Amino acid sequence: MTNLPPLQSRQPAMHISRLQSVAITAWVVLVTSADLKQIVPYVHWYGTIALVLLTGTALSRALWSGMRFCFVTGSLLVLAIGAAGLGSADPVYELLEAGKLGVILLVVLPLLTSGLPATAAAFRGVRIAVYVNVVLAFAGALGYGALGGLMAPGRFGTILNTPGSLWRVGVLALAGSVLRFSSGRAKPRDLPLLLGSLVLLLLDGSRTAFVILTCGGAALVIALVRRSVSRAGRGRPLAIMAAVACLAPMLLVLSAGSGMFFESGEVGLVRRGLTVVQAIVTGNSDDIDRVDSARSQMNRDVIAAIADHPVLGNGMGTTRSAATAGPVVIHNAYLQMWADVGLLGFLSFSALTLGSIPVLCARYRRRAGADPERRVLFYNGMFLLACWGVAALLHPVSTELSEWIMFILGYSSVVVAGTAPALRPMPYRADGRTLLHRGCLA
Repeated sequence: MTNLPPLQSRQPAMHISRLQSVAITAWVVLVTSADLKQIVPYVHWYGTIALVLLTGTALSRALWSGMRFCFVTGSLLVLAIGAAGLGSADPVYELLEAGKLGVILLVVLPLLTSGLPATAAAFRGVRIAVYVNVVLAFAGALGYGALGGLMAPGRFGTILNTPGSLWRVGVLALAGSVLRFSSGRAKPRDLPLLLGSLVLLLLDGSRTAFVILTCGGAALVIALVRRSVSRAGRGRPLAIMAAVACLAPMLLVLSAGSGMFFESGEVGLVRRGLTVVQAIVTGNSDDIDRVDSARSQMNRDVIAAIADHPVLGNGMGTTRSAATAGPVVIHNAYLQMWADVGLLGFLSFSALTLGSIPVLCARYRRRAGADPERRVLFYNGMFLLACWGVAALLHPVSTELSEWIMFILGYSSVVVAGTAPALRPMPYRADGRTLLHRGCLA
């Protein structure tokens, strides 16, 4: 009887070369340096072209089945932007914007779903970006003002990420490091990564960062209590809570060290966050308006623009609101899309941003939960998608890669984590031909 070679899996090979891994890592570091494009225009797109040339072969291994929802909603969004641009004052620019978003959603995102090695390389870039910005921030605090410093009252930034983009770097690594640490699977690098992420969110002073930390922290505490109670019933009382308790000294160090960056009472994250809480608690519309009068005016302007042309838009970035520094785009991506590119743009963007969370959760949650490492990757991805949805309520959206990286990493993490290998292998004969007899395939 002819001996059979070892069984091989139906799952396609997901390995990438060392060069491709380095390219993905370098690209993430580049793209998360949001303000580098102010120094070198279009540098993110030059890097993206290089990434596609070096890793384009990975597209053949992309998990296209997990990309269907994004492909449909993303294509509709690109179509809406392009259609609105045809009637705008600068149709060429609008078509280029549509093309850029198409590359982000239909080329770059699939590249990062080519397997766990590609995802690991991407998050290696996130770690590097966090550490680089932390080093630049400390250098600025020590007197090297060209590398970092106070750029607004209570808000610290670096040469690579000014306030408003610095928190986006910190949040990319936040959930993954917390989940590993709290589950008892932390590696030595996870604690400094968590600390660095929190430092960046604290320095930025964004209200969005305050909302994410508050809501995310509450969700984490609830999850940890539930899991601790579950483990207590199995003879491991409060195992996780004991591990998380050592995070308290770290938070005290963060609080004490804030004086290195801010003057007393000028910590923007705390001061700006508390004004939001106070306005919400009072429920007074005047108090809410005073928290951010410019954003309140934006909302009034965008609602008026939507009422003026509810179906068709005038092009990306055309709806603006008067501000002290001049006209600015609307800081609510959902309403901005409706006013700029029409009803189809609003519906497709909302479906892509908010709809992907329940769709991906329902499809991949059970399979991702079978393995602890995949579970961490899955919930980190869901956290990033939720952060993206929250940020869209408070910020505008464009076709810049530095903005979409949060969505790209979140979506690809969930898809990769939930794509388990084949349960039944595909046997081969000695001559290499597949044994296609009945019952050998899943």
